[in-house]
Amino acid sequence: LEPRMVSELGGRLMSGYGPEGVKGSTEMVTVIFPDTPVSLGDNWTVNTKLESGMSGLMQTEYTLTEREKGYAIIAGTSTIKTEDKNAYVTSNGRPMRYDLTGTASSIIKIDANSGWIINATIYIDMGGDAFIKDENEEIKISLYMKAKMVITS
Repeated sequence: LEPRMVSELGGRLMSGYGPEGVKGSTEMVTVIFPDTPVSLGDNWTVNTKLESGMSGLMQTEYTLTEREKGYAIIAGTSTIKTEDKNAYVTSNGRPMRYDLTGTASSIIKIDANSGWIINATIYIDMGGDAFIKDENEEIKISLYMKAKMVITS
């Protein structure tokens, strides 16, 4: 594996921290509300399309776990996967594709009156492979990511 290819892959993965990555991260924690009113202990499912360096799909089951005066706690358990593991994206003029899967868990505290997120903690555990097409060959790179995101207002 040539150093320039590793550098390109690193740049592509780091794009998750650019504007699209911020948008995807924000969606992970803000697209949480059910379509109908819920009571303590109720569950609902939200499907989110992620765009942070690659297209991904996240399905989250949320539960209203606590409701106190002024705030509510929502817990989420998610599965994450590459939207199309055979789709190539171009990065620095080179075709790349991803085959990743993972899970996430979240605890989100919201203001019960406004719905504003007071704070949230999300744990992500994801792995799989990235493939870089170089002339006539495809180079496979195994990836693993474990992350903790903390959001406060």
